[in-house]
Amino acid sequence: MVTIKESLCDNNPWCGAAKACLSGAMKYNYKIGKVIVDEQRCLGCFACVAACPKGAITPS
Repeated sequence: MVTIKESLCDNNPWCGAAKACLSGAMKYNYKIGKVIVDEQRCLGCFACVAACPKGAITPS
């Protein structure tokens, strides 16, 4: 699982970390205007951690 540091995340709808997510667990939620993680779908592969240019995603 991963944690998104809200203070570092720019919550971009075209989030590269969400695109790197192999399971589709990370995505941009247009209703709330944030990148979110579905913990039940997260594989723990940390592809999103490597893809985040802001360093806003960390393993939890």
